Amino acid sequence: MPGGDKFGLVARKIDDRDVPNANLVFGRLRDRNLSVAIAVFAERIMRMLAAMVVAKDTNAKHKALSASMPAER
Repeated sequence: MPGGDKFGLVARKIDDRDVPNANLVFGRLRDRNLSVAIAVFAERIMRMLAAMVVAKDTNAKHKALSASMPAER
C-alpha cells in the first residue's frame, strides 16, 4: 500500500452507486458532552481536513501564479 500524501492519507475512488456521497457531520445531544475520545477524534479530523483545504488552496494559487509567469530560458 502506498504511503499516501503528506498527511499520510490514501484516497481511493469509490463508485457512487456503492456508497453515495454524504456530508460528515459532528453533533451531540442537547445538554450532553462528547466523550473525551470522541472529542479528540472529532478535533483531529477537523484539523486534518482544514489543513488539507489550506494545502489545496495554496497549491492552486501556486499553480495559477506559475501559469501567469513567463517561462524561464
